[in-house]
Amino acid sequence: MPSANAAPIITKTSSVIDQRLGPPESFNRSGVTARRPDSSPEPPAGGSHRSSDISPALSPPTSPQPASGVHDLYHRTQITRNGPVQGIPGQPKGANMPAVAGYSHVAICVADVEESKHFYGEQLGLGEIDRPDFGFPGAWYEVGSLQLHLMQREMDQSVEGIGPHFALYIPTDDFHSEVERLRADGVNVMVEPNQRENDGIWAAFCKDPDGNIIELTDMGPDHHK
Repeated sequence: MPSANAAPIITKTSSVIDQRLGPPESFNRSGVTARRPDSSPEPPAGGSHRSSDISPALSPPTSPQPASGVHDLYHRTQITRNGPVQGIPGQPKGANMPAVAGYSHVAICVADVEESKHFYGEQLGLGEIDRPDFGFPGAWYEVGSLQLHLMQREMDQSVEGIGPHFALYIPTDDFHSEVERLRADGVNVMVEPNQRENDGIWAAFCKDPDGNIIELTDMGPDHHK
């Protein structure tokens, strides 16, 4: 059962709300102007409110000014659908930008190439593609935009016998300068750039700090398309 002093409490609360929000007709927060429920206009005679009579009048903020530091960081690091990032935030355009454009292929060693071809080609259903003659058995497969290279040879990690590795694609125009940049930066280039006679592809090999072999090549994903 309501107490006798309920009305004064409600009146006092309403007064506090009015003081904080201002007059009902001018309630505005972040550029959104709307009538308070207690100030809705009377319905027209013989009818009800139209939606346009009771819908808030929305307008964008008049001066959206986020914190300057956040605003600046957003615009320096923004990535759009119109293209790739054009540089490293905070650095001159082109500074230390890598020339690596993507993956080229993954190469693994197999004991029996015919048995492996049955597995990868027939059981997994990968599409076999042409492979140059390297003087040892092998097979190449297309896997989406990448390639899988099978090599029938021992898992030799020496310079003479390149073992399992993955290959990074560098466009032809940047290939030699990128290899030189890596060498100058202390990367172990174990096989110098060389051009294959059978297809004209450029390739070089380097090792990461743990000895993993990485091929650098200008053979891109569309080479066999």
